[in-house]
Amino acid sequence: MTAVDAAVQRVSLIRQLFDAGMSSRVAATVLPCVDVPGDLGVAEETFMAMMRERDRIDADIAHLTETRDALDVLITANSRHRAELSTALEAAAQPA
Repeated sequence: MTAVDAAVQRVSLIRQLFDAGMSSRVAATVLPCVDVPGDLGVAEETFMAMMRERDRIDADIAHLTETRDALDVLITANSRHRAELSTALEAAAQPA
């Protein structure tokens, strides 16, 4: 493999890491797996860094789901309120 090929592979990996939502700090902890591909310790550290990122993303998703659900409750309450106001306005507009 030429130096150019190795650089292209490294850039491709960095792009994949960013596409997976990893920060540059986390990506930097994963890159040694490219520099020392045969080192089990490096492979384990890389694996653990990726698992920590996955756990962080799962926590973010759970938080966003809770936030969305809370917003849905407010939207439902607002919809009922708007319907009640509309009904009240229509009743007030009716001639007696």
